[in-house]
Amino acid sequence: MNAKLFFFINQSRAYDPAATAFFTAAGITDPTQKSAINTLVTDLKSATYGNLWTNIFTGQPIHPIVGGSASAHAVNLRNPGTNNITWTGGITHSATGAKGNGTTGFGDDGFVLSTGQTLNNSGFSFYSGTSNTKSGFDMGANDGVTNTRIAAYFSGVTPLCDISGVNINGGATGSSTGFYSASNTAAAVCKTYKNGAQIATNGSATVGLTARSMYYMALNTTGTAGSFSDRELRFGCKHTGLTDQQAADLYTIVQRFQTALGRNV
Repeated sequence: MNAKLFFFINQSRAYDPAATAFFTAAGITDPTQKSAINTLVTDLKSATYGNLWTNIFTGQPIHPIVGGSASAHAVNLRNPGTNNITWTGGITHSATGAKGNGTTGFGDDGFVLSTGQTLNNSGFSFYSGTSNTKSGFDMGANDGVTNTRIAAYFSGVTPLCDISGVNINGGATGSSTGFYSASNTAAAVCKTYKNGAQIATNGSATVGLTARSMYYMALNTTGTAGSFSDRELRFGCKHTGLTDQQAADLYTIVQRFQTALGRNV
């Protein structure tokens, strides 16, 4: 067998089937991007990190925002074709991520929190590649009763966050770049994390899950986008509530992914 063909076949066989499905759906052909996605998948499935693929992401969307185009950035890694993102308004897609214009641009994966998650076992995360002090929500939804949202910066608060109707503001220092997670694991346990470390908590009783999908780079208020962010989205996901260890492990995995793509902050 030709040596080059043998190498290609063996490389192809080395990819995890979930990674291969994503390559096909997103049209990913770049070897560096394929390697980064494959490592992301295998890390998420690894027992070393507690098999997050199954334990926090079953039924929940993961958007790696890789490929440099609107169509590639739309695809849900966990289940391509389901909860893919629909992009609206002014968004710049590039190798580093998807950047809103701060006035009209947002993305919607159609994942409704009240039907897709469980109260007191819910969460979401995003990776910001932009440092600024412009108010805007990086992920958010409001159904007229309950807020679920997070902004790396909003009116001097870093971050501003609500989960399951509980407000958890502040705690972060430095720039608005990095990996932010919100988690609700019990009736009075809500936390936020930045780069895998807990930054704030609130012991108030949870209210409920929002009956709307969370927009990326904007707040979805009963179907209308507002409070737009112009920070660059480099990874976004929904998940179950996180233990402190799971939050740290998820950051390790996502940061490893970003570093492989040369866009880590």
